[in-house]
Amino acid sequence: MAEAEHDLVVPDGGFWPAPAIPQPNIYPMEWRVETAKLAAIYEKSKLTVWNPADLPWDGLNAEDFTPEQRLGIMYWFSVLANFDASGPAVFARATIHAFEQHEEDPVRKCFFSITRDEMNHEECCQRTIARLWPGGPLDWTPSTTLEQAAHNNIAWLYHNGGRYWTGYNKAVGKYSLPVLFTSFMMGEMAASTLFRGMSSGTTHPVFSAMFQRIGRDGFWELPPYFLPNHRVLMSHARDAGLGVLSYEQQAENWRVAMARVRKIVTRWGIAFPAIPELDIDGVDVSDDINPEDIIPVF
Repeated sequence: MAEAEHDLVVPDGGFWPAPAIPQPNIYPMEWRVETAKLAAIYEKSKLTVWNPADLPWDGLNAEDFTPEQRLGIMYWFSVLANFDASGPAVFARATIHAFEQHEEDPVRKCFFSITRDEMNHEECCQRTIARLWPGGPLDWTPSTTLEQAAHNNIAWLYHNGGRYWTGYNKAVGKYSLPVLFTSFMMGEMAASTLFRGMSSGTTHPVFSAMFQRIGRDGFWELPPYFLPNHRVLMSHARDAGLGVLSYEQQAENWRVAMARVRKIVTRWGIAFPAIPELDIDGVDVSDDINPEDIIPVF
């Protein structure tokens, strides 16, 4: 050891201080822990990792459904993909942002964990659509009016998804990470509650296993015919045994999800807006809404 130290080179006047690193930047590296509970959540997430390829996909066969039911299921997963297939990119961007802002290590790791989960959700959409409607969501030619309605609705959804992505990219540098995290939590809590309900409502073993695993883990431009056509297509997915919730159940799903988010963010000292439609108390922001200040939730 002492002999090796003889080979050290020390410049006259001592070592030169390294230049300051312009921020934001992922350097210098550090592993600061301030929230032990977040670190524990990340450790727990590693124990519940699952592989979509292990689901019993051989049991999902196109011939077991009518064409309308297959279309309905493809449509439902295409709607889901508008959010879940964007998830890997959304949370990967948030992970990078957390590194650049030098957030504590558990925060960065939790965002990474969600990115991995979202990739699983995207793969479930991909595999389901490929088995039941090759070419879906949009790389196919409709041959009936119902198919035209489905194709057109999906195209409009992805148009709005593109607008959301643009807005999200602007929000990343504009808002603090706690505010962004709250917006993410809105969507994630609602999705988790939804999938838990659907896992018990579906009659197909592939979807039951899928929803059980996924359950663990704004301003739109739509044509006037979108919603009625959406409901018709969802009814075909429901008839196929997908477990699609009724509109009353969907409303209750959102009420429960928002109540949970309100309880969590209140602990952080973040004021939560009143949502009278869901009987949720909070701050009245009806006169303060600016579309430019809305953070898209994927």
